[in-house]
Amino acid sequence: MPTLKNNILIAAGLGGGFAVILAAVAGTWVWYEVRPHKDPGWNSTAIKATFKDVVITTSTPNWKLTFSYILENTTNSDYSIDGASQVIMATLPGGKGFEPDETLSLPSSFYIPAKQKVVLSVFHALSSSERRQFLSNWDPDFKGLSRQGQDQVIELLQQKAKEGEYTDVFSERDKDGRNFSSSSYMNLRLRELDGFVVFDKTRRYKIVLPNGWLDASKK
Repeated sequence: MPTLKNNILIAAGLGGGFAVILAAVAGTWVWYEVRPHKDPGWNSTAIKATFKDVVITTSTPNWKLTFSYILENTTNSDYSIDGASQVIMATLPGGKGFEPDETLSLPSSFYIPAKQKVVLSVFHALSSSERRQFLSNWDPDFKGLSRQGQDQVIELLQQKAKEGEYTDVFSERDKDGRNFSSSSYMNLRLRELDGFVVFDKTRRYKIVLPNGWLDASKK
């Protein structure tokens, strides 16, 4: 008959074995949690984009280039851009990769239902020097002004824009048939871009916004 001492030893052995198993399980769980996690690849086919047009807007205090794209949602789920998980970058020519650009922005909200197409706008804010260079190439009279005179014209246009008295938008071709994207300045500026890309860090979507303005400028 087992003695009390033997029962105690057996119980201690079982308890020790269980503790070892418990420690092994806990160690495995900790390793699983802290191990490097491999992110899934980028899905570049969920949202497809086609270039539509590009215009320059000078009728607002902050001048900007607006690149428009037709986005197609090929998935069975609705998709939204809210600015929280999406990052837009400029695509560099020659396959040199992507570059973050603080002058680029997306709409504050954008919604595209499943299996539908919706136009998305990408905004590029123009700096003061870019505004001056654009007007110099577009209007010979502006180019002939002094630096102070050019600044006064730009300030006047901004003031009229605030008051709602100035509503010019330069499309790819204006009423006189001039193509702003083929002007010397814009041609140079647009050639520095080969499109854009939007990375959705949550959905792991890669939305490629291709360069289409160089082809449009040849038409």
